[in-house]
Amino acid sequence: MKVLHVITESNLGGAQLNTLLTVRGLVQHGYEVHLACGPEGPGESLALAREAARSGVTVHVVNSLVRPIGPLRDLLAFAAIARLMVREEFGIVHTHSFKGGLIGRLAAWLTGVPRIVHTFHGVPFNTSTPCARTRLCFFIERIMCLFCHQLVSVGATLRDELIAHRVARPDKIQTIHSGVDFSMLAPYLHEKVERPFDGLPPDARAVGFVGRLSRQKAPDVLLEAFEIVKHEAPDAHLVFVGEGPMRRDLEDAASRKVLSDSVHLLGERPDVPRLLASMTLFALPSRWEGVGRALTEAMYMKLPVVATGVNGSSELVIDGSTALIARVDDPAHLAAKILALLNDPARAAKLGEAAHRKVREMMSAEAMVRDTILLYEKLTSGSLYETTQGERRVRHLWQTEP
Repeated sequence: MKVLHVITESNLGGAQLNTLLTVRGLVQHGYEVHLACGPEGPGESLALAREAARSGVTVHVVNSLVRPIGPLRDLLAFAAIARLMVREEFGIVHTHSFKGGLIGRLAAWLTGVPRIVHTFHGVPFNTSTPCARTRLCFFIERIMCLFCHQLVSVGATLRDELIAHRVARPDKIQTIHSGVDFSMLAPYLHEKVERPFDGLPPDARAVGFVGRLSRQKAPDVLLEAFEIVKHEAPDAHLVFVGEGPMRRDLEDAASRKVLSDSVHLLGERPDVPRLLASMTLFALPSRWEGVGRALTEAMYMKLPVVATGVNGSSELVIDGSTALIARVDDPAHLAAKILALLNDPARAAKLGEAAHRKVREMMSAEAMVRDTILLYEKLTSGSLYETTQGERRVRHLWQTEP
């Protein structure tokens, strides 16, 4: 079967890694897989395209497919993707991310692709504070979900949230947990890397963050919390791994707080497992979250975690059992939780072991690929959204709310 995956950015963030593991697994199971993606992304652009091509995926870089909204570029991206769909005659189109999902689903529907799937890796806004932008985004998603046969949520909590906001009917949204390639992490699981980059002393206690440097992930809150931590734990260092629009602000703030020697912004790195092995604990103060691939990887590495436990991450982050939960937008509370683990290594190790067991149970890449293939097989066999009317079989695409 010939399958096309469409995603906006081509770096290796959480949604992109999910997509890479999926397309790689599909190739290994005999699918002919194509990937359409844009040329940009925070950090190393085209890393997704490069790694997908190495895995046997046919990659199509659509230069006009970019994250910022631009009517002319978006129209050009739509035309390019639609032409690709007409030429290749895909049996399934599977879209990811807001922009890629909007353009990809419309193009697939208009060009008559037999099966259309969209994955929600999260929502691109904070649903806990309803505003005009939030309502508009949910309205757009309700409309766009009419143009596909099946929706996938990377977590059960996210699925519940989508249902609660009437994005689509419950029977149209399936949970497939975002998988992690544990084989990339396992070699570092029992290895302590003491000096993974210049500037981090071998005996430093490193508070780590991996993710997009954006308002969603709240790295600004973590930096404020670290200022408090540093007073109590002078040997502590803060390590940011990732890129995003807040990088310059974080650099300026660290300089103003005279923390530049203790705050390290490494950008997007290919050696995340090695960096995780150098960390003492992991902090993720997100304002909203899908499930959080970086969180999953940190927990697999047995790192004690302090997180806000918002949205889908609550499936993994259980306060006092697999992590400590800090309040959203509360640097003092976040600092207190971080210090609690730095000052109690035995408790931190216990949380790390429990986190590792939790992740292994839920988040394997093999299970994600298996469940995706099962979904494709159900769609192509006609066992989803079909009823019999007399002697005719009717396939339901328009799954609207009652």
